[in-house]
Amino acid sequence: MKTESGLPWGLVGLAAGAALVFSLGGYLVYRQETGAIRQQKYDELRAISELKAEGLTAWRQERLDTARLNSTGLVKELAGRWLAAPGGASAKTALLKRLRAIRDEHRYASVILTAPDGRVLLSLEDRLSQLGPESLRLVSQAVSARQALMGDFFSCPVCGGVHLDTAAPIPGPGGRPAAALILRTDPERFLYPLVQSWPVPSRTAETLLVRRAGGDVLFLNRLRHLSVPPLAFSHPISRADAPSVQAALGRTGVFEGKDYRGEAVLADVRRVPDTPWFMVSKVDTKEFLSEIRYRGAVIAVLVVLGVLMAGGLGLLAHSAREIAERQRSEKRLRILLDILQHPAPDLQGFLDYALEQAIQLTESRIGYIYFYHEDRRQFVLNTWSQEVMSQCSIAEPQTVYDLDKTGIWGEAVRQRQPIIVNDFPAPHPLKKGYPEGHAPLRRFMTVPVFSDEKIVAVVGVANKEGAYDEGDSLQLSLLMGAVWKSVESMQAGKALARSEQLLHAAMDSALDAVVLMDDSGKAAYWNPAAEAIFGFSAGEVVGKDIHSILMPPRYHGRYGEGFARFLKSGAGPVVGKVLELSARHQDGREIPIEISVAAIPRDGRFWSIGVIRDIAERKKLEAQRAELFQLLSHDLRTPLTAILAAMELAGDELKDDSHGEAGSMLDIAQRGGREMLDLIRGVLDEEMFAGSMKSGLVIQPLDVEERVRQMVESMGPSARMRRVSLRLDCRLGGAKVVADKRLLHRIVNNLLSNAVKFSPEGGEVLVGLAREGAAVRVSVTDCGPGIPADFKDKVFTPRAQARPEDKTQKGGAGLGLAGVKQMVEALGGRVGFASDPGVETTFFVTLPAAGGS
Repeated sequence: MKTESGLPWGLVGLAAGAALVFSLGGYLVYRQETGAIRQQKYDELRAISELKAEGLTAWRQERLDTARLNSTGLVKELAGRWLAAPGGASAKTALLKRLRAIRDEHRYASVILTAPDGRVLLSLEDRLSQLGPESLRLVSQAVSARQALMGDFFSCPVCGGVHLDTAAPIPGPGGRPAAALILRTDPERFLYPLVQSWPVPSRTAETLLVRRAGGDVLFLNRLRHLSVPPLAFSHPISRADAPSVQAALGRTGVFEGKDYRGEAVLADVRRVPDTPWFMVSKVDTKEFLSEIRYRGAVIAVLVVLGVLMAGGLGLLAHSAREIAERQRSEKRLRILLDILQHPAPDLQGFLDYALEQAIQLTESRIGYIYFYHEDRRQFVLNTWSQEVMSQCSIAEPQTVYDLDKTGIWGEAVRQRQPIIVNDFPAPHPLKKGYPEGHAPLRRFMTVPVFSDEKIVAVVGVANKEGAYDEGDSLQLSLLMGAVWKSVESMQAGKALARSEQLLHAAMDSALDAVVLMDDSGKAAYWNPAAEAIFGFSAGEVVGKDIHSILMPPRYHGRYGEGFARFLKSGAGPVVGKVLELSARHQDGREIPIEISVAAIPRDGRFWSIGVIRDIAERKKLEAQRAELFQLLSHDLRTPLTAILAAMELAGDELKDDSHGEAGSMLDIAQRGGREMLDLIRGVLDEEMFAGSMKSGLVIQPLDVEERVRQMVESMGPSARMRRVSLRLDCRLGGAKVVADKRLLHRIVNNLLSNAVKFSPEGGEVLVGLAREGAAVRVSVTDCGPGIPADFKDKVFTPRAQARPEDKTQKGGAGLGLAGVKQMVEALGGRVGFASDPGVETTFFVTLPAAGGS
């Protein structure tokens, strides 16, 4: 039977049945494909978002670690020197050099040194004189918490760009912050590219960083679909259908909603740990729905043209190719995640594994990785694939190449972009050939690897069965860019380990004891010098309470109170000081030690490190020295003074010529005795001055007129023996001087003694006291021979003599005036003289007056 059109009903029924089967099958396939595509997009979005969040977290932690290490290392030492003496040019130069090195090594926009209150002390930005409110708040928080902190994005009023600061306190004496180090990052250089990049091709995919700002959601990075600068765009929190609003409200996960353009999107929302930021990774719904609609159209065509197998097979083949491409993208993403999670034992193993995965990713057969050094324009071989080694018959392959001597494979550096050659045997103007025995090349691709806009390596692959394309170069570039971040992290960790090894080696070889104590009071490190000084081995001390082992029992009570305070603040009676104490030896005896202790902040508590020196031998020498000066002072000087007085009296009896040679011999004895007495006095003066400085000066208001008058009276007998008169001219009006009474006595006594010594018989020594502004002037004038012009610059030099014969005739070794200068300057005054040879010489001292400025 046929239809009116002449077609048999059976054929129509078959066609209808076929149409029904194709329609039902198409519907089932459409549903399956729709679910698979949606799930694949969900999984892809989550994987990419997780990868970016981990990269951002690792980058943030690296910035915090850099700030923490530099604030307690060489910067701390250099800053301490400069802050202690701000006028020192060398200290400032060294500190600036170190700050520039930190900026250049880690690619910071700037490095700034501030006071704890945020005042700018040093900056590598000439225009920066004061911090903005965001930076001031960050410094205050870091100093208060005593740890490195990262701030938020902010617009710089100086340069107009966006910055991100990391601040860390620099400990000073006693553990209190003496300054703060700010590492300023330009997010345009690394952070924004990291956030905005997308590892698979997409027309609409985008990653956003957002945070809540009052009643709005603020966008922190650049937008792909809107030309506005960072921090310049926001929308109200009332837009509940926006994934960015869901993020600001603290919700995470996968959402479907509308973005800032009003476009429907699929988004994955994550919180960035320890920050107020949220990461929103999104793709337009219509992008993946277009694929679903396309599949539906294909199925519809297959239903309509089910009998036209050729057309249907073509559409199916096309669909199969798209599925293969999707599978290829998924494979690339899995390989990327696999490399980043690979537990390699060392850097070489990690790069070997990364190269093998890169070869698999690009469907190549062989490959290589060369490190590149921009400073010397040189490649250094790091990794060849295993198949290259099996195909290469070069006996001694070259491993170092100069850029200028490379052929087409060096173009990746010269052009700073990927190079693809799909017919390598064909002639090419940039090729220079390769050595005989090299593995044969059919197709070749090489890409540069960047780190902060600097080429650090090149990766090459070769001999793919099909042609290399831009998709291959893009995926290889993205892969190796992510791999290199892990390489740099591993290199930084290795460098830190080497530094720790060097530090331990230095402490192990130190001559002083180095002891590290944890926050429970137990020893964590005990070097060989500590074993030698105290007699305890490291095994007997480490892990045990160090104070109960080393501290004499009489100190235990005070230690308990001080240690509790130290754990909270890092401050204590011995922290930041050099003290002499007693410690217990392993055999039970007490030994004298000199100790300096520094606090080390760690996880909100404090550890401490002590450097200890055994000073038993020094104490013994000090006791012997004290005995020597006791001998000089009492056993030699006192009897010698009596002998000289007796000789003076005897000399008066032998003045006439009848005694002849006896009088001359007595003069010689007197000169020798006076010389010996002056030498003893000079040595004792120096020792007493050193002792006064060591034990501490007692600065107080003194009645200078009364004290000088007493010294003039005490010097009277000696002056009369030399037939010299003394006169005091006081014009102070009751003014007092601020000084140490022991040093004041030695200063005036030295000047009086010198004046009497160099005055001729019948001469007069005038002692003057007068007010001079905010100071008191003490002057001593004699009418002796004076000071020659060529000797005036040596007057205050130890043991200098203007006339060699003076030492014989007058006595003394020139120690007195050098000591006077030291003592006067120790009291904050100044000393000087005026001399008219043959007429008079005046030495004067000015000291601060009580109530003066």
